[in-house]
Amino acid sequence: MQSHFTAPFMCINRNSRLQPPRLSILVLALLLVVTVFNPAQAEVYDQDQVKAVFLYNLTNFITWPAKTDQSNPAAFTIGVIGQDTLMGAFLEHTVSGETTRGLSIAVKYFQSLDGIESHPCDLLFIDGDQMHLWPQIREIARRSKILTVSDVEGFGRRGGIVGLLTSGRKIRIEINLEEGRRNGFEISAKLLKLAHIVTNGKDD
Repeated sequence: MQSHFTAPFMCINRNSRLQPPRLSILVLALLLVVTVFNPAQAEVYDQDQVKAVFLYNLTNFITWPAKTDQSNPAAFTIGVIGQDTLMGAFLEHTVSGETTRGLSIAVKYFQSLDGIESHPCDLLFIDGDQMHLWPQIREIARRSKILTVSDVEGFGRRGGIVGLLTSGRKIRIEINLEEGRRNGFEISAKLLKLAHIVTNGKDD
């Protein structure tokens, strides 16, 4: 039987500048299986807003390895590289005034690989138009202990750690647990229960 669950924040207009509310683990679980049933709902079901909130929530369900070199140790930085500026705008509203593990959260936009290497972030969202740079981004991320996230199909199987993917009218999470552990990240069992686990080059 199909679920007709509708979360309150899904009624935010696409052009609204309001900040979407935070997600509990229960709402996070429901979002992974929620389906949009008609075009009217699709207009208000904003995937960019959902992905922005997911990015914020990842900071609460993943533990980062200790870093010896931080450009701004007082802040947790979420980086965005690519042209997905709408999602970035929603992300800025989502994290405004929020903290994670006692650190303020900042959003930084990168225009080049040099920027990522010289000023590493903690979490990096990679838009699809930048995937031609993925081999270089991956190497920088491994060296700098950056959690990599993208909404590109097959991202986890290419060595990315977290994929936020659209499947039909659903959003689901893929996690490359092997890659995450190799890079020193500890991922909450609660999050793993909600995710599809993949490995480099294939599904589990």
